[in-house]
Amino acid sequence: SQRYRDQARNVEDCRFKLVELIVAIATPPVKRKASKPSRGARQRRLNEKHVRSDRKQNRRPPGMSD
Repeated sequence: SQRYRDQARNVEDCRFKLVELIVAIATPPVKRKASKPSRGARQRRLNEKHVRSDRKQNRRPPGMSD
C-alpha cells in the first residue's frame, strides 16, 4: 500500500487489507434454493413454442407435411 508517507504505516495498512480479504473470503456464499417454474410460466413457454412451431410450419411449401 502507498497510502501513507512512512513505510511502517503502509505495512500496517497492507496487513489490515489482507485481514479484510481473508474475512470476506471466509464466509461462504449463500446457496441458491432450487425452485420450479410456476404453472403460468410453463404455460407461456409452451405457448411460445407452439407459436414458433406454427411459424416454421407456415414457411414450408404446401404438401410437405408428414
